[in-house]
Amino acid sequence: MKKRAQVPDSHTYLILLRGLANNAHHTSALTHALSTYHSMSAPNSKVAPAILHTNAMLKVCSRANNMDALWGVASKIPERGPGAANNLTFTTILNAIRQSLLVGVPVGLSEEEMAARREEAVVQGRRIWEDVISKWRAADIFLDEELVCAMGRLLLIGSRPRDWDDVLSLVEQTMNIPRLVPRLGSEARIAAGLPTLRAPSVPEAYRNPDKHDSPSADKPRGEEFLHLAPKAVGGSKTTSSLTYATPSNNTLSLIQEACLKIVARNATTEYWNLLTDPQAYGIVPDLNNLHMRLRILRQNRASQAALETLQHDIVGRGIAAYAGTFRIAMSACVRDKLNPHALAHAGAILDIMMATLPDADAKVVAMYAGLAFDAPAGAGAGAAVVAALERLEVPLRSLRTQLTLGAERWDGVAGTAALRGERREDALAAVRMVYRLHDRLLLRGEVAGEEATMWKARRARLSSFINRIVWKDGQRGERREEEDRRKKERKGVRDQFRRLEEGEGEVEVKEAWEVQGEQGKGGEGEKEEVVRDPFVDGGDGGQERKKYGERPRDARGWSGDRPRTVRGRTYREAKGAFASSTASAAAGSPTATRGTDRNSGDAFPEVADFSKAGAGGRIRRPVGPLRIRRPAKRRF
Repeated sequence: MKKRAQVPDSHTYLILLRGLANNAHHTSALTHALSTYHSMSAPNSKVAPAILHTNAMLKVCSRANNMDALWGVASKIPERGPGAANNLTFTTILNAIRQSLLVGVPVGLSEEEMAARREEAVVQGRRIWEDVISKWRAADIFLDEELVCAMGRLLLIGSRPRDWDDVLSLVEQTMNIPRLVPRLGSEARIAAGLPTLRAPSVPEAYRNPDKHDSPSADKPRGEEFLHLAPKAVGGSKTTSSLTYATPSNNTLSLIQEACLKIVARNATTEYWNLLTDPQAYGIVPDLNNLHMRLRILRQNRASQAALETLQHDIVGRGIAAYAGTFRIAMSACVRDKLNPHALAHAGAILDIMMATLPDADAKVVAMYAGLAFDAPAGAGAGAAVVAALERLEVPLRSLRTQLTLGAERWDGVAGTAALRGERREDALAAVRMVYRLHDRLLLRGEVAGEEATMWKARRARLSSFINRIVWKDGQRGERREEEDRRKKERKGVRDQFRRLEEGEGEVEVKEAWEVQGEQGKGGEGEKEEVVRDPFVDGGDGGQERKKYGERPRDARGWSGDRPRTVRGRTYREAKGAFASSTASAAAGSPTATRGTDRNSGDAFPEVADFSKAGAGGRIRRPVGPLRIRRPAKRRF
C-alpha cells in the first residue's frame, strides 16, 4: 500500500487484527498486533481506534493467552463515547479469564493453589459483571445470550459451591427465567428439606457457602446476581424497560450443568420441561444438551429414562449419535444396577448401538457384560445370563473382526477399522469380560447337561482366540522394539558420519596443499592435529555380529578385510600420499601441490588419468578436499 501511496482505512486495520487473531498461535502475532493497534493512536494516524478494533485486539490477547497484554488494552477503553465497551468486549474478557484457568496452567500446583487461582478469577469476573449490569440498566449495552453464558461458564469452574448455585440466579436476572430451586444456604432451602451439598472434590476452605469474600465491601457475595426490580417513576412502579436475553441451546446446557453440580435432581427435570416446552421457550435440544441430560439421569440412577431419551429424543429424531452417547446411557444402567430391570434396559441400549453404529464399541460391550456378571443370583439368574450372552454374540463378532482383520472392503469403501493402542486394549478387555461371563455361567452351575457342554465349547473357542491375540500382540511388540532399536543404531551411525564430516571426528589424512599453505604463511608445516577416526581400527561398532560367527565389523558394517576408501583410494594409499607430499613440500618440489603416490613416486595430475591403475587395481584420482565416502545403506 505504501508503494502505491494508498492509506489504510479502518477496515484495513480491522482485517489485519482479525487475521492476527486467527493466527495467534504464532509467537510474533501478538507483537505485530500490539504495534498495529497502538499505531492507530499515534498523533499522525489518520484512523482512530474504534471498539471494533479494540475487540479484535482483545481477541488476539485472549487466543495468545496473555492476560497482561489484555488488561493493558482493556484499561484504555473509555467509559463513554464511540470507543466504549460493548457486549462483545465483556464477552471476550470473561472468556479470556476462563481460558487462562484451563490453558497454560503452571505445572506442579497443589489443589489449594489451583483453588486460589480459580477464586481470584471468579472474583474478577464478578466485579466485571457489576459493571455490565450497571451499563445494562442504563441502556448503554445490549445483553445477549453469549455474554450471559460466558459469565455462567466462568462461575461453573469456580472453587465454591456458591459459584455454581449463582448460575441459576444469573439466568433469572438476565433472561427472566424463574429460579426453581432455593438459593444455597438460604432459609427456604433448609425449609424445603433439600440435602446438604457435600462437594468432596472442593478444598475444605471453600466448601461452606457462608464463608467467602465479597468482591465489594458493601454487600455479600452473590448479590450481584439478584433479580432486578422494576424502577419506580413518580411513586408508582412501571413495567421494567430491560430487554432480557433470549435463551437457546447454550443456556439449556448451562442450566443442566449447574443443576448437575449442585445435585438439584427435581429442578433439573423442571428446567428441562420448561425450556423445551413449545408453549414456553420452545428450545429444541441438540446432541450436547441430550448428553448433559443423560449425565443427569445417570446421576439420578434413572436407567429407564436414559433409554427413553435415547430412543425418542436421539434416535427417534434422527440425530447422529456416536460411541460416547451410548457410553453415557450404558453407564446410567450400570449405576442403576440394583434395579431388577436395569439389565433389560442395558440390553435395549446395546441393540440400539448395534443398529446405529457400524462397529461395536468396546467400552459399551464391557459395561454390559460387567452388568450381566453382577446380576443377582437366584431363580432365573441362569436364563438372564444366557440371554445376555446370546445378545452379546453380534457385538463379540464385531470386536473379533476389529482385533483380527481391520481392512478396507474390496470396493474401496472404508470397512472395519483396525484397532491400535489403547482402543485395542479396551477391545481385548471387553472380550475377556465376556469370557468371564461364561465362567460365571459354568462355575456357578446355572446351566447343566448338553447346554453346559455347548457353553464349554464356546468358552474354549473364546479362550483360544484371546490367547492367539495376546501372542500376536506380544510378537508385534517384540518386532516393534527390535525396529526401534535398529532405528536408534542407524541414527547413531548417521550422527557419527555427520560429526566426522563436520570435523568433530578427525581424519588421519591431510592435504598437501594445506601443508604448503601453512609454510607460505610462515608456518613450519609440521603442525597436525590427530584425532582417532571412530571408524578405523579402534571403533566399537559391529561387535554384536560376533555371535553370528562373522568377523567383527566397524560402525559402518565393514569387515576387516574390506578396504576403507577416501575418494577412491584406500586409507593406506592416502596416508602414503600424504607422507610423500609432506616430504616433497619440505624439499620445495613443485609436484607436491597435489600429492604423489608412495608406491610409484609419480605426481598425481590435476585431472584424473584413468589409463593407469595403481596398486590393487584402483584408478588414481586427484587429491582434493578429503571426505569420508558414505557407504550404501545396509540393514544391520
